[in-house]
Amino acid sequence: MDFRKLGMEALGAFVLVLTASTGGNPIAIGLSLAIMVYLGGNISGGHYNPAVSLAVCLRGKLPKGDLIPYIIAQVSGGFAAALIAFLIMHTASHIEVAGGAGTLARQWGFIHGAALSEFIYTFLLAFTVLTVATTKKHANNQYYGLCIGGVVIVAATAVGNVSGGAFNPAVGLSKSLVGLISGEGAKAGAIQWFWVYLVFPMLGGWVASIAFRFFHPDEMEAPVTPANVAPAPAQASLEQQPPVSVKPPLQM
Repeated sequence: MDFRKLGMEALGAFVLVLTASTGGNPIAIGLSLAIMVYLGGNISGGHYNPAVSLAVCLRGKLPKGDLIPYIIAQVSGGFAAALIAFLIMHTASHIEVAGGAGTLARQWGFIHGAALSEFIYTFLLAFTVLTVATTKKHANNQYYGLCIGGVVIVAATAVGNVSGGAFNPAVGLSKSLVGLISGEGAKAGAIQWFWVYLVFPMLGGWVASIAFRFFHPDEMEAPVTPANVAPAPAQASLEQQPPVSVKPPLQM
């Protein structure tokens, strides 16, 4: 069993269930599924649904031995997403972060919900960029812009009212500085929470690079060293030329 396939099925189900359990916007849910099919279709088939896996198996395009592992991976990813969505949605709303007021429930710390939101969706954004914009197998594709922009739409719809929807340290700092300069009540204090928008998006980008190495090992390029650098064409041509024999001058 290829664990990359199971990992992709778990990740796709996770993103789909998380988006459905937070924002619940049907357009965002459908767009999240489309994005995950682009990202993982060439790895696992992009099922993310036990019913789809069963249908594909009966069609003969999924080995019977893979069906149960696929379903376990999908259910596991969905359960993890539902649990995290519960934690995000039960977050306090009294702290205004990055100039955006929270409007959700009252029980969990706001920073916890914001941290989870910024980490998860920045991870998805960075992983999408790595997959559709930097790989040889997706070179010159016509959908990378849609995928990358679609992730931002999905993220903002799902958790924008939890964290302010930065998913980018530059955005978080810019909005926090504007709030500080304007001095408008709670927005003026938003700068103290900038570390949330620095630490967790950067952590998401780092984890995305690890995930990319796992799912696309064939795309990793070897570091440039003197041993694997080909000689310059001119030098190579000189080295390949046969030695020139010099005839002695004619004796008179």
